[in-house]
Amino acid sequence: MAYEKHPEVFTDTEGARSVIRCIRGASGAGKASSAIPEFNRGPQPCNVAPFPKLPEGKRHFDDSAALKIHGPSRVLVLADAHIPYHDKNAIVAALQYGKRNGVDTILLNGDTADFFAVSFWEKDPRKRNLAEELKTVQAFMETLRDEFPKARIIFKVGNHELRWQRFMFVKAPELLGVPEFELPSLLSLNSDDELVDSHRLIQLGHLNVLHGHEYRFAISNPVNPARGLFLRSKAYAMCGHFHQISAHSEKSVDGQKIATWSTGCLCDLRPDYSPYNNWSHGCAFVEVFSDGRFQVENKLISGGKVF
Repeated sequence: MAYEKHPEVFTDTEGARSVIRCIRGASGAGKASSAIPEFNRGPQPCNVAPFPKLPEGKRHFDDSAALKIHGPSRVLVLADAHIPYHDKNAIVAALQYGKRNGVDTILLNGDTADFFAVSFWEKDPRKRNLAEELKTVQAFMETLRDEFPKARIIFKVGNHELRWQRFMFVKAPELLGVPEFELPSLLSLNSDDELVDSHRLIQLGHLNVLHGHEYRFAISNPVNPARGLFLRSKAYAMCGHFHQISAHSEKSVDGQKIATWSTGCLCDLRPDYSPYNNWSHGCAFVEVFSDGRFQVENKLISGGKVF
């Protein structure tokens, strides 16, 4: 009867009998009824795993838990500076905007560093100077610490920072794991700075933040990146990566409203590989409340001013 009524719980009639024996304490010493407090534990009676010869699967990411930012918190989100190909006026405007809003957290949401020198794309060898690139990124990080000495700084790894990892895999695998060649050392991150791997999600209260490259297939559609992000995430979400300012919202059949945003960039708007585009400078301010609610201001930067 148990198996017929609950086939999702028991593997077969013998599995049901094993559970009943366990509950009655008739399965031997150490297998009392407390071993199975609920029937909905699934088809593993008495903690005996099925298919004992089946090995465990390997996981690609050991640290997949989201980095959670609890409120109250005031977060400045900066994405796609692509240093040293950054726009200084846009960055200055964004940092001044953060100061005016009293931010206590700065989220560098991917592609802060360009790593042009180690890109596998065709590039002008005359511009290949890794030392100068790293020095410029280090100066930027030092500026953040000087101007926001009490702020929490979170450095998200974007697809351009991954260029360094790919370069190491192909060109210098012997140096993998050597601290001096890891990103925290190359970028002069302090021990207080938090480096977030490229696959790891960041949650500002109930707002999920990605760089935008994490989805295997590009977030793209004929409307805007925010709508593409909505179609992929189906949740409150924000991303950079596309260098476009956009927002999208939809309401479910039960009246729940879900919104998504994409933020502008802080880099040169006319790079040699794409001089004509629809990019915009921008940043975002997210206020996170203690109950997980949040408020987003997705800002345009133009002429050194924030709108």
